[in-house]
Amino acid sequence: MLTAAALAAPILAACSGNGAATDASSGAPPTELQAKYESVVDAVLPSVVQIITHDSTGSGVVSMDSGGALVNLSDQVLGIPTLAAHDADTGGTVPGIGFAIPSNTVRNIAGQLIKHGKVTQSGRATLDITGHTSDNAQGKPAGVAVIAVTDGGAAAKAGIRPGDLIVGMNGEAIPSLAVLESDLAAMKPGHQVSVDVRRNDSAMQVSATLDSLAS
Repeated sequence: MLTAAALAAPILAACSGNGAATDASSGAPPTELQAKYESVVDAVLPSVVQIITHDSTGSGVVSMDSGGALVNLSDQVLGIPTLAAHDADTGGTVPGIGFAIPSNTVRNIAGQLIKHGKVTQSGRATLDITGHTSDNAQGKPAGVAVIAVTDGGAAAKAGIRPGDLIVGMNGEAIPSLAVLESDLAAMKPGHQVSVDVRRNDSAMQVSATLDSLAS
C-alpha cells in the first residue's frame, strides 16, 4: 500500500516549464502541499485502497486524459491515474481527489496480458460463487443467496452449494453481496476463512480456502 510519506513527496501530473514540480490542480509548489498530502492521505488512504485497490492521489486527474504515469520527485512511477472523484452538483471532477492503479499491480497485470492474453492471477480473493443479496421478511438484507458455485472452486471444495445462504464470514455478519465483496477485497488468495451458511432450516459453518479471481 502506498504510504503518506511516499505520496507526500509530491505527486506529479505536470511540471512547470523550468522543470520545478507543481501540483496539477493548484500549481502550488511541493513544499506547500506536503502537509495537505500527509494529513489527508493518512486519514483516507487505508480504507480507499482496501475497498477499491487504488492508491489515492492529490494530483489532478484530467477528464479524458488519464493513463499517464503518476510519479514522485525521484522519477519513480507510483501508479497510473485512472479515476477522479465526481461532483454531483457541478457535473465535473473534485479538485485534488483522484485514484491511481498501483505500479506493482500494473506490472503484474501487464505481464499476464502479454504472456497469456488475459489476466490469470488477479491477486484478488474470491469464493468462486455467483450470488445475490437476499432480503428477509422485513425487506432488509439478510445474506448472500448462492445461485451457482464454480466446479472445483473455493466454495465447492468447502461444501457450499446453490441454494445456500451465506450469512457470515470470519465471525462477521454478511448481510449483502456488497459486504461480501468488500470483505474479500481486503483478503488474499490462499487465505482460509470460516463461512457461516444457512441451508434450509439448518445453520452450519464451513472452512474455505480463497481462490484468485481470474478474468
